[in-house]
Amino acid sequence: MELQSIKNRFGIIGNSPGLNHALHVAVQVANTDLSVLINGESGVGKEVFSQIIHSLSARKHNPFIAVNCGAIPEGTIDSELFGHEKGSFTGAVDSRKGYFETVNGGTIFWTRSGNCRWVHRPAYCVYSKPVNTFVWAAAKYRKQM
Repeated sequence: MELQSIKNRFGIIGNSPGLNHALHVAVQVANTDLSVLINGESGVGKEVFSQIIHSLSARKHNPFIAVNCGAIPEGTIDSELFGHEKGSFTGAVDSRKGYFETVNGGTIFWTRSGNCRWVHRPAYCVYSKPVNTFVWAAAKYRKQM
C-alpha cells in the first residue's frame, strides 16, 4: 500500500524520513504474526500506528481495542483481562467476558504499558480458554542525552 494513502486514511500529516520509515515498517509488520513493541514519546501517535498495523493485517475484520494499562486498578485486572462468572466475587452480578475473549481473533493494544505494575506477574502467562488474540504494547521512552 502506498504511504500517502495510509497517511490520508489515518489523518497523518508530515513527510519526514523518520515518519516515512516508521510507516514502511508498520506496513511490513502488518503481514506477520510478530509481536510488536511501539516505542515513542507521549503524543507521537503510537496508538495510530497500532491501528494502521491492525487495519493492514489479516485480523482487520476482527475487533481492535486499545487498553490504557495505567487506568486499570491492580485489584480488578484479573476480571478485566480474563472476565468473570456471576457471583465469583462480591459485586459480580453478571458474567462478563474479559479482553482476551472479547477480542478473540483480533488485536489488543496496551497503551501506557510502562505504568502497569501487574504485567510481570506470572499469573498472566497462562489462560485456560483458547483464544487467538494478538497483543501489542506501547511504552513511552526518554531520549538519553
